[in-house]
Amino acid sequence: MRAILLICSLLIASLAPAPTLAQSQSAEAADSAQRQALARRFVSIGGSEDLFVRGAIIGIEATLQQQGVNLSERQRLLLTQMLEASFTAPATVFIDEMSNYFAANSSAADLEAALAYYESETGGRYVVAAIDLVMTLLNTALSGDFSALPATTQPLALAHEALAGRLGAAFLERLSAVEVEQMAIYGLDSGDFADWIGRFVAARLEPADLEAAVLWSESEPSQRLERSNPLRAEAEQLAALRAMRAIDIEALGQAIQKVLAETPT
Repeated sequence: MRAILLICSLLIASLAPAPTLAQSQSAEAADSAQRQALARRFVSIGGSEDLFVRGAIIGIEATLQQQGVNLSERQRLLLTQMLEASFTAPATVFIDEMSNYFAANSSAADLEAALAYYESETGGRYVVAAIDLVMTLLNTALSGDFSALPATTQPLALAHEALAGRLGAAFLERLSAVEVEQMAIYGLDSGDFADWIGRFVAARLEPADLEAAVLWSESEPSQRLERSNPLRAEAEQLAALRAMRAIDIEALGQAIQKVLAETPT
């Protein structure tokens, strides 16, 4: 009976009309468009464009401070407004480039799984904690002293301790050998740093939200989407370079000088 059913199914399949080339191309185009839209949402989670601009502003302000330039409140406001305008287009270039990478190298199912988590209420609370983490690391990196990372030695609830350890382990597992070596250059032990990240996030989430973050981080879609790999590292570097090319350096320098020429008030 099984053989007869198999033969019947093969006959039915052979008699069914094959999709035309135009239909196949149309289906591929629809699939590509779907993945592009999903990838754009994934890359933009947590306001990535805004984070890019904020990072640029913090970096330039830190550079001016290192040069002995103390901005007045008015100058800082003008500088922020000018830099927001200057870096919006480069931020879009970076996001577009990374969206293209994920659309080309990720499945729609994995992207949908990521969005189901990150766009949920509990995922949104994790995103807020992650943004706090990113800005803390950025400010520390600009200071050049990673020993200045805020202490995470405050005691956590027992449930938090275990989940923080799992979250840190998931982060550590995503690191490439190159990233581990880069951290070593800055005097950071990758294991200690991963533990610090787990505790930093754990201190900012309720147990249920922290558990959801851990479960997502340990999931197969998360591992495929968020694990470091040479192709992704190259895409990120290329995206950053193309974003830099979108900056009008000469106009930016002139605008900064104009702000510095403002009479401090």
